[in-house]
Amino acid sequence: MKKVVKRIWSVLEVIIMIYVVFMTLLFLNKNKYGFTEIGNCVLVSVDGDIEKTVESSKKMDLLILEKNSNKNDYNDKVYYYSVYGEKYIIKYGSLKDEKLSGTNIINDGRVIGTKSRSVPLLGFYLKIVHSKIGFLLFVFLPVFMVFIYQVYEFINDSKNENKKIMNKAVVDEEII
Repeated sequence: MKKVVKRIWSVLEVIIMIYVVFMTLLFLNKNKYGFTEIGNCVLVSVDGDIEKTVESSKKMDLLILEKNSNKNDYNDKVYYYSVYGEKYIIKYGSLKDEKLSGTNIINDGRVIGTKSRSVPLLGFYLKIVHSKIGFLLFVFLPVFMVFIYQVYEFINDSKNENKKIMNKAVVDEEII
């Protein structure tokens, strides 16, 4: 029974480590606009502001936007970064509708692309992981648990090894 539990725990440790590496990638791979970018995909957690500007998106969804290197003209409907308040948000629409106020969105590289997929409720999870408390709970805590268990195993194995050595040792009664 102990061997089965140890095997299950070993598999669980590997899964936790893979999970933590993936979550750390999500946390650290932010582009200059503040959104997670992996490869040619931009991951967007839909909040209230983005929900208003991107049709068919719902709050707490995860939008996966594929970056497009093709040239777009002002009549194409595209996803692009836009300033709202003091932060960048994602908008979807024709660039001719955007009030440009002296900046050229296409030349600034703020156009993302035309293709997207939506995954319900995963945006909420991404938003939590991006927060400090979420990173501590969902990334640091699992690694810490694995570390503590490994320290416990090390101490246990050291005690058992020490007992085996003491049992095998020959004690000379005259010296003591």
